[in-house]
Amino acid sequence: MSLQSRYISSIDNNMLFSRSAGRCNICKEEVPHIAERAHIIAHSTDGPRGDIQFIGNTNSYDNLILLCPNCHSEVDKNPQDYSADKLRNIKLQHEQYVSLQLSSYSQVRQNDIWCIKQLVDYGNLCYIPEFINSLPISVDLRVLDWCDVFNVLSQRPAIYPFSDERLQYYFNNFIQNFEQLWEWVEGNTLNHLHFGQAELDFTIRRQYQHIEFERNKEIDNAINLRKDSLLEAHSELIKFLRKEYSEVFLQ
Repeated sequence: MSLQSRYISSIDNNMLFSRSAGRCNICKEEVPHIAERAHIIAHSTDGPRGDIQFIGNTNSYDNLILLCPNCHSEVDKNPQDYSADKLRNIKLQHEQYVSLQLSSYSQVRQNDIWCIKQLVDYGNLCYIPEFINSLPISVDLRVLDWCDVFNVLSQRPAIYPFSDERLQYYFNNFIQNFEQLWEWVEGNTLNHLHFGQAELDFTIRRQYQHIEFERNKEIDNAINLRKDSLLEAHSELIKFLRKEYSEVFLQ
């Protein structure tokens, strides 16, 4: 019986969990709360694979493998099927898999970040509330800048749609609300445009002449309603970006 302490240092423990991504090295199940730190060579000479000499601390990272309770039981009940070398190879293969997955995740996140930056830097995404602030009386046509950028991004399937499903959800909601507002801005009643031609300051203004009073009220009410919905969708999108994508500078 070994007199060596069974204490596992926090450094070894953290290394074991982080390099395994909190998953069982055999079945790959995510087991952050029930994962067991199994010994490759048993702490006791009477335990599984305990007859093999291990130079160093048997409770160190080098002699531990992260397993779920079921796989831990299977490994220790069948040491003839799970030699020390086999367990070390399982551990190595799993940690290399985790490392590769994290590397791939990092790249797809970088793609999402790059797309967001294009929309923010060249599409004036943060200024949407300012551009539509004067609706239903007038609107700044720079509110369409993000559409131009988006049209380019959407033609590149390698980077869009976003890899982050949560980001895609908030962006889709923003797009839907924008389109619903813009239908009224660019619409017409009996061939009379709701808004006039662009002025020198990129502004278009509401045209009330030639449209009946009640219809104008209906148009303005609809624009106000959809303006509020767009502002809410935009706010939710920006809040999400501030929380989850601190790499992007938002004005």
